[in-house]
Amino acid sequence: MLDSDIHFKKTINDNLWVFACEVYSRPTVDDACLTLQDHYGVDIPLLLCCCWAGYHYGELSPELLQQASSFSKGWSANTTKPLRTIRRDMKTSYSQQWPVPDTDWASLRAQVKNLELASEKLMLEGLSRLISEHAKKHDEPSRQSAILTAIANIKNTFSLDKDERAVDCVLGILKQVFNESKEDLKILTSANR
Repeated sequence: MLDSDIHFKKTINDNLWVFACEVYSRPTVDDACLTLQDHYGVDIPLLLCCCWAGYHYGELSPELLQQASSFSKGWSANTTKPLRTIRRDMKTSYSQQWPVPDTDWASLRAQVKNLELASEKLMLEGLSRLISEHAKKHDEPSRQSAILTAIANIKNTFSLDKDERAVDCVLGILKQVFNESKEDLKILTSANR
């Protein structure tokens, strides 16, 4: 087995939360995720779920992707996004005039960030549960098969393929998930349209 194949198998953790944290910590992924989230409205936990499911469950049915998307949008709108908005607003809203030490303000902001992460963790656990209850788990697929099914899941969930910057961000994330070059990913993507 090649080193890159070992890396590939280690990349796709069975636990969706652990997988998402591992992927997010890789070079350039955080910037790509923030771009997709802030400029294109992409639900990043759902995007990472599409990658994870591509490996563990293959191509998900349109109905299951719709259920996952509905759950994700509802959860995000009611918990994660409001917490994110508060956290981001707190970054620039502290006033030296307030009778609260800036260290206490920073501590409160860190607590809000932890709540935001806890919300994302619960959402990923819910997505994992939803998918595992409605899809059949696959044996370890080939790298190419996992990439193609992840791409299919993403395409069937998000409308990003008409924007070059968005596609580049998605390819950057897939590059880190599957340890594959962006050029090879582009070839695989265009060959399977």
